[in-house]
Amino acid sequence: MSSIFKIVRNRVPELFEIHHGYPPELAAENLTTSSLNRMWLAKAKLEEELAELNEAAFSDGSREELYEEAADLYESILAMLMAYDADSHSDYDDTERELWETINRKQRELGSYSDFRVARITQKEKEHYYSKIKTKGQYNE
Repeated sequence: MSSIFKIVRNRVPELFEIHHGYPPELAAENLTTSSLNRMWLAKAKLEEELAELNEAAFSDGSREELYEEAADLYESILAMLMAYDADSHSDYDDTERELWETINRKQRELGSYSDFRVARITQKEKEHYYSKIKTKGQYNE
């Protein structure tokens, strides 16, 4: 059985020790101080959680399981954002607040995915959006 270092929730080492009777091996501190290392660890966690969410969504799992996986994906997104902002020393609450501000702004300006509206958009049209419209904040034109 192989093992790898990966990001875990803050209480996992404590709960691991209670359950197994010994502490998990933690990564050396220098592995987690580099913003590049943090980005790679966060990327791996994000990919892991997205795969688990997809598996829960397309299996015979329960609604509760799907929401549990969505919560893990949300936490991994925050980990990625915090890894990206490591130099600014943003804390969890600041990062989460900024993410929600961005979510709310985009909902006001563009709407949400809630109605499952589907449109054909070419790569050229998408590139136009990113180069001409999004960069100038002209969503409503």
